[in-house]
Amino acid sequence: MFQLNPTLLNTASLNLEVVGNNITNSGVSGYKSSDFESALAGAVRSSQGAQIKGAKINMSQGSIVASVSPLSMAINGGGFFKVQKIDGSYTYTRDGSFQMDKLGFIINANGDKLIGFPDAATNAQGVLQIDTAKNPPEVSTLAKIEMNLPAEETQISNAITFDTADTTSFNNTTSSIVYDPVGVAKVIQTYYRYEEEKNKTASLTAGVASITVPTANLPGLKVGQRVTASSGIPDDTFIVSINTNTGVVGISKQATETSASKTITVPTHWEAYIYSNSQEIAKLNFVFNADGTINKNDTHVASTSYSKELDLPTPQPVVAAVWDVAKGQLTFDIPQGLSGEAITALPLDFSDVTKYAGDFTASSTQIDGYPPGSLLGISVERDGKILARYGNGQQQVQAQVMLANFKNPNGLEVARDNQFLSTLASGVEDAGAPGQYGTGAIEGSSVEQSNVDLTGEMIKLIAAQRNYQSVAQLIKKQDEVLQTAINIGQ
Repeated sequence: MFQLNPTLLNTASLNLEVVGNNITNSGVSGYKSSDFESALAGAVRSSQGAQIKGAKINMSQGSIVASVSPLSMAINGGGFFKVQKIDGSYTYTRDGSFQMDKLGFIINANGDKLIGFPDAATNAQGVLQIDTAKNPPEVSTLAKIEMNLPAEETQISNAITFDTADTTSFNNTTSSIVYDPVGVAKVIQTYYRYEEEKNKTASLTAGVASITVPTANLPGLKVGQRVTASSGIPDDTFIVSINTNTGVVGISKQATETSASKTITVPTHWEAYIYSNSQEIAKLNFVFNADGTINKNDTHVASTSYSKELDLPTPQPVVAAVWDVAKGQLTFDIPQGLSGEAITALPLDFSDVTKYAGDFTASSTQIDGYPPGSLLGISVERDGKILARYGNGQQQVQAQVMLANFKNPNGLEVARDNQFLSTLASGVEDAGAPGQYGTGAIEGSSVEQSNVDLTGEMIKLIAAQRNYQSVAQLIKKQDEVLQTAINIGQ
């Protein structure tokens, strides 16, 4: 009499279970389908039934679709995300549907925490946590102005005294915003004045660093102005002091001849008056070369305490303003003002200022420093770096997502929650940045769909159902034959 092994029904039932799982999870992100495998145990005696090999995981790539969540990720290629369970154990998954909890940890729907490199510069593994605090401010250390001061600008009369409130006393103005150490914005307001030429009669004494001008002719002369003469005044000589009572005008170099009546000239020149918090910081006198480029050597600071260079034997101003002839930069301090803190030794770069024909043009470039900024958003780059964007325009890499891979991914054990466990068959993990150890790239704001072929699985389901029914009918017929044999024996 023939016998049927019960494994036939078990095999058919398991086949239905595998197909059913695939269909049920076809809409689950990152789900990997399984292929049922079985084989006949013997070709001679059918009573030995079927040998169950089990379900083989299909690790093929699923389709990648966009997601509204910035922390959703899809792996385009090999590898797995590594997560830490609540009990501290680790599992692996292809489901990149992550989000941020109230403490900033990156978690999935089960509360499992994503593992990666909290410090993107190292390979030390840890749970990933987003710092939602404000981005701290950074003090400005440079402000550069690119500008053209017209060669044919209207000259302003010596009789008009410069006044920030009088628009007729200057030709143009620019504003630059810099930031102090606590992130408070400080406005640097610079006024540009094209002052007309002045001619004065003065007496000179050879070897003396001063000239004498009748007190009635002193108006129009200012500390810091360059003075020239047909002879008796060396090149690059500047006014360093003015005594309005005696008419003695101190100059930066000694006269080379003695003359009771010498015509000295203050050439037409551009001046820059630099203010912050309504306080004058410095005054700069520009000197240009014949080709219209700035003469950094002769351009100089002009203020109540004139200083062209640090080693000039003259008193220094209370707010130090120093012209760097090598860099073409004016370095000065910005006082604290009504709020914030002072900025010390801020260079204002004029090295690209020109004096060409045409209009006045100016733009503030290369101004560093910024105020504090609130977190606006998070994005994940293809290399796994988590980029934080702040309201102050800054970006910061906060961490890096890592990917794990295995020598034999098909050897992983299927666990709950669409996850896998490592086994002896899979080998230990090789973990690194995306692209390492055969892993793929990260697609941010995306998810990987399941790789289930729903049409194919429905066909498999029909076949599995027929197979199950057939085995069930065989068992039923065996039962009827046995029952008949029992009845005959009675």
